[in-house]
Formats: sequence, C-alpha cells, structure tokens
Amino acid sequence: GWWQLVVLLSLLALGGMLMASLYLGALARYVAKGSLGLGAYLRRIPLNWGRLIAFSLIIGLAAAVLGMPVAVLLGLLSSINVTLGLFAATLVGIAALVVMFFLFLVDEAIFVGDQGVLPAIRSSVYIVDHNKGPGLRLLIASYLILIGCAVIWSVVSNNNVGRLIAFAANSYVATSLVAASMIFYKQRSVVPQPSQSSQK
Repeated sequence: GWWQLVVLLSLLALGGMLMASLYLGALARYVAKGSLGLGAYLRRIPLNWGRLIAFSLIIGLAAAVLGMPVAVLLGLLSSINVTLGLFAATLVGIAALVVMFFLFLVDEAIFVGDQGVLPAIRSSVYIVDHNKGPGLRLLIASYLILIGCAVIWSVVSNNNVGRLIAFAANSYVATSLVAASMIFYKQRSVVPQPSQSSQK
C-alpha cells in the first residue's frame, strides 16, 4: 500500500543522509588539514547524521506549513487574473531562491564548524549576509562548471570506457566544488559572531 512506499522512501532518504554524513565528514576532515582525528571523525558520523535528519525535517515542516496557504493564495490570485497569479508565483520562487541562498552553508557549518542544526542555520545566514557577493559568485561559478561538465560528459560517454571516465571526472569535479564551499565557510567563520549583549 501507500504506507509501504512511504516507509521505503523514508529508508532510502535515511540511507542517503548516512552516506552524505560519511562523505561530507571525510571531506571536512581533509579541509581541516589534520586537525580532525580519525576518532573524532568516526564519533561525529552518527551525530552529523542526526543533524542532517533534523535539518531535513525542519525544511520539510516549514515547506508543509507555508506551502499550503501559499498554494491557496496563488490559486485565488490566478482565478482572479492569470497574469497576477504568474507574477505572484514568480515572487514566491524568488523568495524561495533567497532562502536557499542564505542556507547554502548549513552543511558546511555542520561538518566543518561542528555545529548543531539551529546554530548552523544562524551561522549560514550570518556568513552569507556578510559575504553576499563572494557567496553568489561561488554559487554561480559552481553552477556554470557543473553545466559545462555535463555537456562534456554527454559527449565522451558514448561507450563504457567513456561513461567510466565521465563518472570519475564528474565525481572529482563535484567533490572539488563541495570542498571549495567548505573552504569558503572555514575562511569566513572566523568572523566574530554578534555578541549576546549586542543582541539584547
């Protein structure tokens, strides 16, 4: 039944996040240049796995809570005027992109900064807010590199050897881009965070 599909998808998502915890943790250990020992890396795996799960649940809950009223509002506006509905949908899309932009360093804050979910969200928002230009350039450059590489892989992967080369090269490029984001976060995380006295 449908619940079996839900269970299967949930298990696949949990497995994927566990693999991500292993992969991103190992990459963060490399970015840390030896300051993170093997024992600490192994101890962080279940912790960071839980953090990824918690962050996914927060995003999913926020999307569910906000998505329904927004969808109803867009439907009402579209029923009044199609152009108005499209304009409102565009604004919603832009708002979603802005939120994604300010949260794009959450994984880096979790794995490089060893922060909990909520501190990682605050850290990502703070660092991106103070580095909007460099952060936007990093995302655009990463996107263009991935798009360009996808075109190259589609050309060379016309046989088994080409597909193997494309897979290995794509993994290398993707890992390099993730490492670049981690280094970006690490270099800027030394910026002093707002003190509690300044927040009162």
